[in-house]
Amino acid sequence: PRRTMSSWMDFVRFMFSRERMAAVTSLTEDGAPIFLPQEHIFGRVLPEICVSTVGVTLIFVGFLYLLLDTKPRELRYKLAFRCTNILLYIILIVIGIYGETVVLSELTDTDNVATYVRGLDDETLVLTVVCGFQIWSLVVGRLYFEETALMMWHHIAVLAGSCMYLTFTNGFRYHSFYFAGIWEVSSIPLALMNLFRDQKGWSERYPTVYFLIRLTFALSFLIVRMIISFPHVIRYLTDLYVVTAATADKGVVYHGFMSAVFALSCFLEVLQIYWAGLIVQMLFRHGFR
Repeated sequence: PRRTMSSWMDFVRFMFSRERMAAVTSLTEDGAPIFLPQEHIFGRVLPEICVSTVGVTLIFVGFLYLLLDTKPRELRYKLAFRCTNILLYIILIVIGIYGETVVLSELTDTDNVATYVRGLDDETLVLTVVCGFQIWSLVVGRLYFEETALMMWHHIAVLAGSCMYLTFTNGFRYHSFYFAGIWEVSSIPLALMNLFRDQKGWSERYPTVYFLIRLTFALSFLIVRMIISFPHVIRYLTDLYVVTAATADKGVVYHGFMSAVFALSCFLEVLQIYWAGLIVQMLFRHGFR
């Protein structure tokens, strides 16, 4: 178990042990249904996603109203977009910290692989908010900001993973509070950096503040998404691979979807490593001047 590992190498060896993989595989063969109960999916998950999507949209519209006097129009929409992002990141982080420190701390069966591969069925709020946020980001990012193809794929990958978390019995919901909540800690300084870029002259007028924001972004990204996330990433990708491989005889659609989620999850992690490399390169080459 993660809490009793004497080193990261011991943890990695434990995760790749035959006993662990066999235990994970057994969860696909115990007769449990592929999906969570329909009343849970249609009675709770989908309504929460709809409410979240509408809620994020209303927040965006609210910021547009508050910034009514901002000219030109493009700047007004950008500022409303940034402010909406920051507020949503704060909400997700608060839910994530609560989940990691309160909800998961109450779990007693941490030796059971089902705790990590399945998780609690009621861990939905952080994920449904993420789904609503990503749906809004896809639409608004496409219509108003012409986001890059890389970012569009990022939104799609997060949505696909969230759909698996929210609807599948083997949904890996144990990791949702970290990946969907705490993971966004570095996104707040990033959004503030973008605000400075949108406002011409801010970086020259407030160089110290801009430097501290950039430094905070770099350190929070490397610490939260690279270092602290290591046990979550290894456990999640390893278990997801084993479950995906075990679904080869469970139907083309199920196996195909799980394979796509695994590929997109790997894509997201490679993306984090790529961004971390750029940050380290910037630290060494430019010192954030």
